[in-house]
Amino acid sequence: MTENFDVEVIAPGTTPKKSPGGVAFEVQIKTPEKADKHPDVRARLESYSTDCSSGDSGDSGSETAKKSNHRVRGLSECLEVAAKKQERRQAHIAVVAARAKEHVETVKTKAAAVQQRRLAQTEADKSRLETAMAQKVEVSSANVAKRSSVAGEHNKVVEDKLSKHREAAGCRQETEKSRLEAVMAQKVEVGSANVAQRRSLAAQHNKIVHDKVHKHKEAAHVRQQKIMERHEKKRGSKIVGVPYSCVRDVPVATAAAPSLENA
Repeated sequence: MTENFDVEVIAPGTTPKKSPGGVAFEVQIKTPEKADKHPDVRARLESYSTDCSSGDSGDSGSETAKKSNHRVRGLSECLEVAAKKQERRQAHIAVVAARAKEHVETVKTKAAAVQQRRLAQTEADKSRLETAMAQKVEVSSANVAKRSSVAGEHNKVVEDKLSKHREAAGCRQETEKSRLEAVMAQKVEVGSANVAQRRSLAAQHNKIVHDKVHKHKEAAHVRQQKIMERHEKKRGSKIVGVPYSCVRDVPVATAAAPSLENA
């Protein structure tokens, strides 16, 4: 058996060691964290390498060579098994990596498809909303125009009604003014007639009063004349005393004349 080993055949963590009795391998079967713990198998393998290096010559050398060859064959078989396991592990890792890559590609494809669908949905929603907004704006503009037309017609009707109302109010005012003027003229005419009537009645009453006063004056004058005549007749009598003169000095007609003239 040659001492030149292919590096790819040796499992990772295995270190070959040379000795006078043959070749020994140091196989790392634990992680670096547990490297400080030495199991019995490693101690036994290290004791084998020590025994081989310190063995006697002669018969003991042949036995040691047989034992070392047997150990080398065992180690070779272990290396082959480890290499196969490593190959299977590498194959499994490759399969898992391929599956992971395929899964990543699938996920990327699905994500791209989802993003594309979202973009398409967004564009569709945007287009739909723009169309709906345009329709609403158009309907709103039509409604505004319709309301403007209706408002214009309503304003025109209101203006017509207002003009008619103003004309009717003006006609009523003119009619009321004419009626009031006619009533006022009639009242003035009636008042003037009443005033003329009252003036006529007052004039007649004043004339009657004047006639009565004149007659009273005449009657008083006549009575005074009669009294004076009686007085003149009594002056020649034998009665002692002052002649009767109370009637003579009373200004009956003279006192009544100013009041009659003022009336």
